[in-house]
Amino acid sequence: MTTSFEPIAVGPLIGWHESAGATFKTIAGWQVAASYPNVTENRLVDCSHWAVAEYLADLASGLASRVGLLPGVGRFKQVGDHVAYQLTDQRAIVVGPTTAAPGIDVTGGWSAMVIDGPNSLDVLAHVTGLDLRASRFPIGGCKQGPVFGVSSLVARSGDRRYELHVCPDSFEFLWEAILDAGQAYDLRPAGIEQDQ
Repeated sequence: MTTSFEPIAVGPLIGWHESAGATFKTIAGWQVAASYPNVTENRLVDCSHWAVAEYLADLASGLASRVGLLPGVGRFKQVGDHVAYQLTDQRAIVVGPTTAAPGIDVTGGWSAMVIDGPNSLDVLAHVTGLDLRASRFPIGGCKQGPVFGVSSLVARSGDRRYELHVCPDSFEFLWEAILDAGQAYDLRPAGIEQDQ
């Protein structure tokens, strides 16, 4: 007898991805968009399957034992396949691709997307008033603030790569707003297998 495994979790855009022609795969019980046809250099990738753990002051020693000293407020640190974002002196979140780090599991409260490509900064500049200049927002930096009116955590993880972490209830609205803003740059959705 063979047993088929069905995904037990889906992100807020699963219907959107189906309508847009994505192919899917299952990662750690999540159904995720794996690939899209006609992907361009400027890509928007749904990473809602990333797990998130929150650390408050009373859990700081646990976080320190896992990732070591954090680089300071408004910065993040890559530790293996997890990223630790220090939001305040008393609060940090750790994001990983499949399993939450020890801490308070708040995965259901966050969804992530990645904007990558030569015009990613131009696209973001159309939807946020956050200061994105390299001198104010270096690689390894993170900021909290509105993106098209949606409270977001924005991280600059590469020269042309940005991660946005938002509430799942606002995710589809923000996804579509960013795609609209990116039309002039041929920004298109991409799957996680096309995220370079």
